[in-house]
Amino acid sequence: MIPCSSFCSFEFFYVLFECFTHCVGIQDAAVWVTFVDRGYNEIIFADVGQGDSSLIRTRHFENILIDGGNTGSGTYVLSSLMKTKGCKTITAAFVSHMHDDHFVGICELLDDGVKIKTLYVGDRADKIEEFKKLEQLANQHGTEIKTVSKGDRINIDNVLFSVLSTGAGNTVSDDENDNSVVMRCDIGENSVLFTGDATEKCESELDDIMIKDIDILKVGHHGSKTSSSKEFIEKVKPRFALTGVGRDNSYNLPSKEKVAEFAEMKIPVLRTDLDGTVEIRLNENDILDIETYDFDANN
Repeated sequence: MIPCSSFCSFEFFYVLFECFTHCVGIQDAAVWVTFVDRGYNEIIFADVGQGDSSLIRTRHFENILIDGGNTGSGTYVLSSLMKTKGCKTITAAFVSHMHDDHFVGICELLDDGVKIKTLYVGDRADKIEEFKKLEQLANQHGTEIKTVSKGDRINIDNVLFSVLSTGAGNTVSDDENDNSVVMRCDIGENSVLFTGDATEKCESELDDIMIKDIDILKVGHHGSKTSSSKEFIEKVKPRFALTGVGRDNSYNLPSKEKVAEFAEMKIPVLRTDLDGTVEIRLNENDILDIETYDFDANN
């Protein structure tokens, strides 16, 4: 395990360099620090209450957001987290589907002036009424919108996203959870499966080879009993899983049944309601360190 001080020194250097380039008038410090290789990537599963949001920071300081949580997540939690980490620009933001607890925080970031270069949405998003708000904000702030389909691959600083599904069946579903984008993310030899709110129906249609032996599973639909079938979990065989849920949420998530099933299969589950924000550091070969903490957006 690498000492925390080693990581902090890199973060301190980057923030200091950002300040320096701002003072001397350089517009984008990221261009100037591409030669800096801190030797690890970060995945931060942010505690945004009852919702989902994950921030990936690559070894060369590219920032990638997967979902943005609900109201207040962008304005308070994510903006404060980005400030703490020295993030000014989001290279890419992925929206799994058009439910408030996944995309509204991204709208808030745009409203607050955070630069998002590219926004990726599923190929069913433009059929959903809620997409219009996100599209309007993206156009206002100069954010490019790209549509992803099953089979697409996106490489950002050697972090490879493979789109496994943009929804169950062949048509837009009335259940927006069934329109979730499911992505496999490969960082060297490490793999993460981002499932949005995909239901068991969507899970059953995924390519078995692409979901095999995943290191980290982002549990579908916050641990609802409509997702994460036992058959699916047995195929994925994650080293551990993570679910984004609010403290004492009214939905009683994650469900007791799913908690019991993961325990029965001896798969550790990290929960944002109990563990807070989860920060994972990994290099090309393995997971280096896992830290959990309560993030105070006011500090």
